Amino acid sequence: MVRVQAPDYRHQGHPRFQPKKDSSRYSVIFAKEADEDTQVGKIAELDQVHGTVSLNRLLLPQTLKSDEELRVAASRLQADLLLIYTFDTDFYNSDSAVPLTVVTLGLAPTRLISTATTCSAILMDTRTGYLYSVYESTERSEATSTTWGSWESADRERRRTEEQAFASLVDQMVMSWPRVLERHPKGD
Repeated sequence: MVRVQAPDYRHQGHPRFQPKKDSSRYSVIFAKEADEDTQVGKIAELDQVHGTVSLNRLLLPQTLKSDEELRVAASRLQADLLLIYTFDTDFYNSDSAVPLTVVTLGLAPTRLISTATTCSAILMDTRTGYLYSVYESTERSEATSTTWGSWESADRERRRTEEQAFASLVDQMVMSWPRVLERHPKGD
């Protein structure tokens, strides 16, 4: 399994694979902060799943143009399936009481931070690129903050909604897994 983001994705504390500038269509994120390890445990327990592993930066080429580079890396690990997932998070930060913010020099909790995260994933055959299934889950939250703490509050809400969206996506995968096995029996 592997998390991908836009090629210019940047976030404090996210180690990522730095592809050659202007040549890659996406970047690979190695940080596990959306409680991925707990959720991966659920995937590892699925029928006919004999283990899970995350791709390693040493397996990746310098240019990332399509899923083929990820599938080659997964095949080097002898993985039959590849789960590629990503997060798309939007923030809306508004001040609900500008005069109060001015009077309190930004110390009153007048900022409303709305966060929406969509986690999307595809499950594909490592060798052929055949798509077994696609998944998507969206979570939203709102929090109040002071002007001075709005960045920290937004980041906390981002982590929380990403964790919830990934957990929901994994639950979808667990629920649909019997249908995936039914449509694609072992050896097909």
